Amino acid sequence: MVKRARDEDEALARSRAAAAAADPEQELFLGGNGPLVFDVPGSKPSDLILTYFAIKGLGEVPRLLLAEADVAYISVAVQGGEPPDVVGDWRAKSPNGLLPIATGLGVPRSSPISQSSSIIRFLARHFKLDGGDDEASKVRADVLFETAKDLGAKASEVVEATGAGDAETAAAKEAAVAKGPFALALRLEALVAPDPHRIHCYRDDETPVTYGHLQLFRELAKIEAKGGDLSRLSATLAAFKEHVANRKRIKAYLDSSLCFPDTFGEIGQEGGYAYASGPKK
Repeated sequence: MVKRARDEDEALARSRAAAAAADPEQELFLGGNGPLVFDVPGSKPSDLILTYFAIKGLGEVPRLLLAEADVAYISVAVQGGEPPDVVGDWRAKSPNGLLPIATGLGVPRSSPISQSSSIIRFLARHFKLDGGDDEASKVRADVLFETAKDLGAKASEVVEATGAGDAETAAAKEAAVAKGPFALALRLEALVAPDPHRIHCYRDDETPVTYGHLQLFRELAKIEAKGGDLSRLSATLAAFKEHVANRKRIKAYLDSSLCFPDTFGEIGQEGGYAYASGPKK
């Protein structure tokens, strides 16, 4: 056990050394060499290491969750072209061979967990962002999480529908098929705002949110980045997204270097994993 722990400490040290040795003028892109290692501050100390690519992607909700929970952790942002030993041999260690992976909080460095939704639920349970103490509240948080993902899967339909003319949009709302974007928006409104006049409460850092709320925030942000008009989808959900974005810890994360720019793929354009705003140094 001592040797294994030492080996894992050395793996992180190699990541740090590679990050420190990188050319500060280097342009970041997937396929590049050299990870970025962030010692993320927070009032709650932890031994957590979250490893993901240097993009938003599937790592964004875990990062938002940790920001909201005010957790100190280590973020290893991989470009993809590094030698395996420089990024903790994640391809060999990840249960599904993919990123993100997480270790710490009881998960051994040698046996990380993977799958973004599994990581999100694990972190939410650990940091009490899973809906509360009773099972009914926890299940509701998970219903919100899954319904938010359903809306995200309809992002292209949202963009098309909210970019149409008034008559076309009204007709789409009237049709509102069960799993269509407008019907999903109505369900999500009921889940996050039983009283729409209280939607502003999500800006208050004392108002509890769950991993379901953060998943919804992320899906709405992605829809907006792709050109969808959230106010035409749902004024309530548009307000929810803006209020969450202005929570103190969420805003600090969104303004930080740890929050990477959108890629072309994330805004629905050709160009894949390249940053849509241009190279980042």
